Amino acid sequence: MNLVLKIAILENFRSQSDFAMTCGIKEQAISMIIRGRKTATAQEKETISKMLRVPEDLLFDPRQSNGVKIYCELKTKEACL
Repeated sequence: MNLVLKIAILENFRSQSDFAMTCGIKEQAISMIIRGRKTATAQEKETISKMLRVPEDLLFDPRQSNGVKIYCELKTKEACL
């Protein structure tokens, strides 16, 4: 499961459904990407990253084992600006 993506969506939108409608990607596709049942296309990655204002590699790099920690640190820094 892509927890960073799930957390980022819920922090910025009321629901996955709202996020999907806003970024123009089907809700089912968003759900499958979060659960790891679908690999996001390059276009989906770009769109999702821009909508959430989170670096693409933080959202989608499977080697990013501490992604949730880094995401939280990123959001804490933004709150301080």
